[in-house]
Amino acid sequence: MKLWQSFISVFFLLSQLTQVNALIDWQQAAKTDLYAIHQAILDNSVAAIGYQTPNFKRWFEPGYQSALQKVNLVHDYPSYRHLLQYYVNGLHTPHFFINFEQTIPVDLIQWPGFMIGMRNGQLEVTYVEPQDQNKLPSLGAKLIECDGKNLDALFMSIVAPFIYPDPQYHDYWPMYAPNILINDDNPFVHYPHVCTFLVNGNKKQFVLNWHVVDGSLQVFNQLIYHVNKSEIKQTHFAIAQFGERGVWISIPTFEGNEDSLNAIAQKLPDYRNYQLIVFDMRDNGGGNGEAMAKIITALYGNNYLVTLGSKQALNVPIQTQWRVSTGNIQHMQKLDKQTADVLRVGQNSNEKLVNITEAPNREPVILPSSVNPVKAKVVLLTNANCYSACWLFVRNMRVIPGVIQVGQLTAVMDRYSDPRMIEIRSGVTLGVAMASFIKPTDHFGKPFVPQIIYPGDISDTNLVRAWMINIEKPR
Repeated sequence: MKLWQSFISVFFLLSQLTQVNALIDWQQAAKTDLYAIHQAILDNSVAAIGYQTPNFKRWFEPGYQSALQKVNLVHDYPSYRHLLQYYVNGLHTPHFFINFEQTIPVDLIQWPGFMIGMRNGQLEVTYVEPQDQNKLPSLGAKLIECDGKNLDALFMSIVAPFIYPDPQYHDYWPMYAPNILINDDNPFVHYPHVCTFLVNGNKKQFVLNWHVVDGSLQVFNQLIYHVNKSEIKQTHFAIAQFGERGVWISIPTFEGNEDSLNAIAQKLPDYRNYQLIVFDMRDNGGGNGEAMAKIITALYGNNYLVTLGSKQALNVPIQTQWRVSTGNIQHMQKLDKQTADVLRVGQNSNEKLVNITEAPNREPVILPSSVNPVKAKVVLLTNANCYSACWLFVRNMRVIPGVIQVGQLTAVMDRYSDPRMIEIRSGVTLGVAMASFIKPTDHFGKPFVPQIIYPGDISDTNLVRAWMINIEKPR
């Protein structure tokens, strides 16, 4: 498809959405849906009456009131969407999240003609619109401040309230940095007017000229990606040769995709004597804990894993606390009838919370062996979207000798688990944590920091692979 045809298709869809959106009272919709979100959590989440993270305790009620006070600024779909994100994101936990089928209309997304990204710990210009290169900061120019605000202040005012996973960890900046200079029609944000850059060793100010994208389709897609990041999910499972004696294994999720995960598990023993095994876990948002455990067990085998004792969480019983509700029972009836039955017993006894203990899901071990069967170097490639079962995968793998993590920090894993999707309105769904871990809880509340940090754009697979091929991993 040619570039002009792509834009025509996009704007045709936009015109249809505009007609539908014009019929909706978005201010009333925001008020109604904020209430629905608040009530869905009260009725279905363990966090409402059980374990609460400090972030949840700090934000759940005050954040709801704060969001209601901002309803008067809602006037269209983007402002409605931003307000709901403001409330849900303020909980700062990956097990409470909101998804929107409809994206921000493309003709409302503006940029100053260049993009920034984190490079070697500094925000640099990574792309400049070709026709305006003489008027804009040059490639590699370093952002110092905008409107008198330093980078911390810019990040906390523009990015943190709406999409930033946890403000206390600056290491997440590489993924979210571009959003500082992307105007996605958010009425709750004051976008910069004048920014100061370090250009060839000299400070230089630039007045930002915000405008819609009129450049290449590549830039257009990059802006859409950063604005609608929560909707972008990699779904490509793959096993590929990497270097002379290496293999690159892409696992974008542990949710569903049973055939793909089984196919990978079956092949893993074949790679034990390779030189390098790379698990590409970028954007893996988690999923089924049993699928996660199956991958680890397939590679190392129960005979070896059992000798690691209690430091390997797969050897330890898991205790969780669940919220009892009719919706949770109906949901778990489709996924795990045994858990649904326990919840139903609790409901019949008028219990609001029930505890469940799961023994390690292992085949009998006849001949334990302390010899690691994997001779290959094993590398876990992660970014800030690695949470839930992906976070557990990293935790369980890192205790195994000969495994290192590279790339960027994982998400912060709190004790919540098992989110259930609840429809707030057509096209808007809320993820609500039904359960929380009682034990084991080691390392919860923290991200996993890679032994080797990737300094560039971790979404650029070609650059990451070129960098990865030279990694020397200590055994």
